Amino acid sequence: MKPRPFGSFARAISKVRESLGEGECAKVVRRSPALVKKWCDPDHLSLPSLAQSVALDVAFVRAGLGEPPILLAFGEQVSQSTETYPNEDLDLVRFTIVLQLSFTDLSRTIMQVADARSGAGRAMPEAEKRAALTHIEDLDAQLRRLRRWIEREPQ
Repeated sequence: MKPRPFGSFARAISKVRESLGEGECAKVVRRSPALVKKWCDPDHLSLPSLAQSVALDVAFVRAGLGEPPILLAFGEQVSQSTETYPNEDLDLVRFTIVLQLSFTDLSRTIMQVADARSGAGRAMPEAEKRAALTHIEDLDAQLRRLRRWIEREPQ
């Protein structure tokens, strides 16, 4: 599988496709599964239209899978193009503690579900799934911030 760069549309669309399934994505955008697959290829020039991107993100969110990946990729593309973020000052000690707390929140949510349910094969209830996905998105946002700081140009 080709690498899909962090913050790329190919990576975001791949996330939607893997989560919803190729057939469901094709149905949502009223296009062929082959076209949806092409959108996931970082070397292919084809991308969904704005309306198709919104439709895919809406389907992803309605399925309770978390924040809209294509919208987040768009935001990442914008943030990578600005000078505001690369020069951000970051207190690494404080940031590391915040990151650990975010991971602790996610772990606590998952452990509560595991303690309440004895069967590992059972699906996670929707409320807990949404809470876990929210914690994952928080971690993702913190890690994106750390990535920007690490990749910034020296001042």
